Amino acid sequence: MKKDDRAGAKTELFRTEKIPRILLKIAPPVMLAQLIQAMYNIVDSFFVGQYSETALTAMGLQTCIVPVLSFNYATKSYLRCRETMKDSYLFSCVFMLLGVGCFVFFLTQLLKIF
Repeated sequence: MKKDDRAGAKTELFRTEKIPRILLKIAPPVMLAQLIQAMYNIVDSFFVGQYSETALTAMGLQTCIVPVLSFNYATKSYLRCRETMKDSYLFSCVFMLLGVGCFVFFLTQLLKIF
């Protein structure tokens, strides 16, 4: 079987079946994978949180950048991986300084909220 024939067989489902039937065939494995990933994240957070609060914060910050790095690494875009890491460090530092600045300069106003 040629590669084009396999691709045609895979997309035939989308041409012939109704959307609810397609969802019932495709969605359960995806939902199961997401459930397993969520459970892993919960258990991972629990154990990292017992180590220290700083480690738990760092783990939360890295969660959003991992999919971007994974995609770029999988496509062998190593330059984009480096750029992504550089940008993520830069944005992390900028937001950290903004947060510290807000607390330093607006401490009394923030405390009045509570």
